[in-house]
Amino acid sequence: MFPFKSKYQGTEEKIIGIVTKYQIGDEKITIYVKGKETIIANYYFDDEKIKKWFLENLELGQEIL
Repeated sequence: MFPFKSKYQGTEEKIIGIVTKYQIGDEKITIYVKGKETIIANYYFDDEKIKKWFLENLELGQEIL
């Protein structure tokens, strides 16, 4: 088995990548972003307005920061 070595340093303030997959649930969104490596980001919704924004604006293949 090979130990995982990230292509990121861990000190980056911004990661730019392409949305390859996302899942929106009642309380959170999980976004898969392909940059130097695939990053999986989870965001928990504070209110319905934020969830609605993601539903209306997030697209596969979109570049995000």
